[in-house]
Amino acid sequence: MTTTPNNKKDRVHGRVFWILMFLALLQTLYPISYSPNPIFQMLYNWLYFGLVFAGLWLTDERKKRILLWLFGIPILVLGAVFVFYQKTWVYTLAYLAYEGFFVTVAWVLFEYIFKAKRVTLDVIYAAVTVYVLIGAMFVPLYGIVETLAPGSFIDNGMKVSGPFPWQNFAYFSYVTLTTLGYGDILPVQMWARALVGVEAVSGTMYLTIIMARLVGLYAAHEEATELGGGERQDASG
Repeated sequence: MTTTPNNKKDRVHGRVFWILMFLALLQTLYPISYSPNPIFQMLYNWLYFGLVFAGLWLTDERKKRILLWLFGIPILVLGAVFVFYQKTWVYTLAYLAYEGFFVTVAWVLFEYIFKAKRVTLDVIYAAVTVYVLIGAMFVPLYGIVETLAPGSFIDNGMKVSGPFPWQNFAYFSYVTLTTLGYGDILPVQMWARALVGVEAVSGTMYLTIIMARLVGLYAAHEEATELGGGERQDASG
């Protein structure tokens, strides 16, 4: 019988795939939300509905589930409001809700990875999902910085009128996380530059830590398997 690294409070097993799927769709299809047509924006919001409900399903631990509800419901409400009422306060509240939700989901998954006893498909899904979430977490942070200090970012590749679109931050965040650095979007204020540096270092450190964790789990499992096989041979002999 195969054991899984879940427990009564964090039943991630078999569920993390849905978080990864919705995140991948959201980070790939976000250009449709840039359309002025509210139908496309509502369609995109349905993906967030899926992500929120997948997140609520991710854990049975009361404290974490409360946090997911606390941040998830405002995401759904503000997403619908934003389609028809694009004001700065809506932007700001939405950024805070997204940040809280992404951090909580990453917390659940990171804890799951480091409590795992062996490398399973769910552990790999969780590791990839946390990496994608790191990029997602910096999108609202950049948005908050730009809201508090307009002009913190400039886009040399796209003419921006009005508030800096969050879609631009979604692109910029993953370019920064993977250290591609195309140079089309630039942080020009000190706090913005500091935050960009934190994301670049975070992405590199996470890959180093998670690779060490997965390799260590695999090696420990192989060693335990070999020892178990040797003990059985000695007993039979």
